Amino acid sequence: MTTDLASAGSLLRPNVEDGVTDLLARDTDLLNWFETRGFVKPNNGGSPYKWNLMTSETATAEIYVEGQALPAAGQPAYSQASVAAVYFRSVVANTGHMQDQVDRGGVYADPIELAIDNATKRLRTLVDQTLAGSAANKGIASIIDADDSYGGLDPALVTPWASLETPVGGAMTITVMDTLFRTLSDSPRSADTDTVLLNTNQAQKYANLFGYASTAARSLPRGEQGQPYDLGMAKMAMAHNGAEFVKVRTLANTELYALDSGSGIELREQRMLTVEPMAKVNDDKSLQITWALVPVFKNRRKHGKLTGLTA
Repeated sequence: MTTDLASAGSLLRPNVEDGVTDLLARDTDLLNWFETRGFVKPNNGGSPYKWNLMTSETATAEIYVEGQALPAAGQPAYSQASVAAVYFRSVVANTGHMQDQVDRGGVYADPIELAIDNATKRLRTLVDQTLAGSAANKGIASIIDADDSYGGLDPALVTPWASLETPVGGAMTITVMDTLFRTLSDSPRSADTDTVLLNTNQAQKYANLFGYASTAARSLPRGEQGQPYDLGMAKMAMAHNGAEFVKVRTLANTELYALDSGSGIELREQRMLTVEPMAKVNDDKSLQITWALVPVFKNRRKHGKLTGLTA
């Protein structure tokens, strides 16, 4: 008797690898930056998170001669910023019938473990999208702004609370970039800009404008014997005035942010990333994944942004 694939089809064991290949794009570049820089920290105390600001003072300093009368003592003005925690969650559920399959070894991989992994990625994606967005007290587009209130303080009333904002309304230029950096470093902001956050679209614009192939190039490639020059932008390390470029795919593709990361940028954890079972209300096995964060930019005026850049 001859056995072939057709006759023995039901006897063949398929070779199916455990696990699932993730084909979904769930970028978390901005959240990754907070984490790699050590800016995610436990919250010391309850929500809201508050910090005190000195917004002005009338103290004077003088050169004096012997016997000169004392000047009047100055008085500082204080304000207090307050930002509440933002709560994020994702829910995972496994039906009772599916759990029976798991218990009897009827699956290639545990669907609950896969679901928790997937839900955690989705939760982190939402956190990143929120941080890169424009919601008040949550997104960088509103936090670093000349007009939006942040932490309960309105820059129209507390003028030092405004970030530097430059509406470009056109293409990125050398003058625009240099003016942004100069204005941030000058008094009264006195910032030490060390990080530039930008969408990959603007990274390409910058590479085209300032890169090695440009007549305005600010540095020359170092030739390695036998190695070709790589003039691309996807993985090329870029900087402007010493400030590191960080490509954030979830940022608006017409904006660019210049940050002084040493001025008190934090993500305070009101609740650490937590996976916990929920009470049964039916035959399902349900779990909830939660995370609570407070976006804190303690010295708002040391940061700036360009808006309306050509997409």
